[in-house]
Amino acid sequence: MTHRTRLAGAVAFACIACSLFAFSRGFDNGFWRDDFVLLEHAEATRDHLPELWSRWVEPFNRPFAQAAFYLEYRLWGLDSGRYILTNTILHVVNCVLLFWLLQGPLGGQAAGGAAILFALGMGFYGKALLWAANLPDLLATSFVLATGIAATRAQLARLAPQRAAWMAFAGLLFAMGLACKESGIMAIVMVGGLLWPHRRSLSSVVRKLAVIVAVCAAYIAFQLLQGSGLSRVVHDPTVWLALPIRALQQATLMAIPAQADSPLVGSLGPLAARAVMLVDQLRPALGIVLLAFAALWFWRGKGAVRWLLASYFAFLLPFGLIHLPEGWMDIRYAYLPATCFCGLVAYGLRSLWLRAGGAVRFLLGVVVILAIAADVTLVHRLEAKYDGFGRSEESQSALRALQRRVSTRM
Repeated sequence: MTHRTRLAGAVAFACIACSLFAFSRGFDNGFWRDDFVLLEHAEATRDHLPELWSRWVEPFNRPFAQAAFYLEYRLWGLDSGRYILTNTILHVVNCVLLFWLLQGPLGGQAAGGAAILFALGMGFYGKALLWAANLPDLLATSFVLATGIAATRAQLARLAPQRAAWMAFAGLLFAMGLACKESGIMAIVMVGGLLWPHRRSLSSVVRKLAVIVAVCAAYIAFQLLQGSGLSRVVHDPTVWLALPIRALQQATLMAIPAQADSPLVGSLGPLAARAVMLVDQLRPALGIVLLAFAALWFWRGKGAVRWLLASYFAFLLPFGLIHLPEGWMDIRYAYLPATCFCGLVAYGLRSLWLRAGGAVRFLLGVVVILAIAADVTLVHRLEAKYDGFGRSEESQSALRALQRRVSTRM
């Protein structure tokens, strides 16, 4: 057994253990709001299979994710905990895919660290796993990461038939990711950055990227013809201008997950609640500081850092297309960007560790432990919060109505 195989096995085992440690408390959570929308559509699909091609969540077409949720519904019925367990299993798969993708550009140690941080919920804090309705985010992330891996294999293959086969496979994976969720469209940036360091020539990169671009163009054409997704905002310049601003806001929330109007603030002490309110008020200034730091790191960093920063910002941009109340941000949409966020954190920590002395390394270790403890604490608080939502009268009433509908059908 090679060192690389042993490292991959150790990282996979660590990801399973960390995911169970972080999210196992949510396995008995109930359904909540968006979950019932998908459950009702899944129940309707049992009688009318073409329902899979309708828009379950306006205004987006996500046929592959909807088919996957329908399969879940046929397997688990109204057992809510099984859906969270499935989400957690998919999350572990994504952690392993992230390690596989990053070990080339970042090295095995940084890639392993990124996978473990991602397994613990760093950057998205578990919210994407705690709703059954977030299956599209998990599946889209799986296919985006797999697209990057296949594209890299296409660039490294020696024979032309092998390169063509791997790139065709990458195009298929990319198409499946888009059929799960529209945010996967920004994988173009990630794939381009992966191909460039291993280029044989500029034309070789262009030919491979053309496959991804062709799939993307077909997807956009489909959206425009169906009057869904991007077609709803294509003629609204204010939406496009707001994209980078909302992306930066989401980045600050991923780095400092504090919102003054969050229900979790009420469970904190008065001093902690004041601190959260202060951080939330300073968020625009924090965003500018983060942007300046990212620009400096992009300018002075290595190619791997530039690729991660570009991919991170690209994955954040589609968040601005999601309709949310004015000024509101939702960390559950940070699942795909969190892959790059964890990569940046792990790579930065490894660089600091290699340059630091003994005392600084000790302090760095303490900071990492405190950050992980805060991350897991927030994950567990969110699990308790959504467990309460699932047991609320609103959810129980919707569940009873759906149970009556299912029993009447049987």
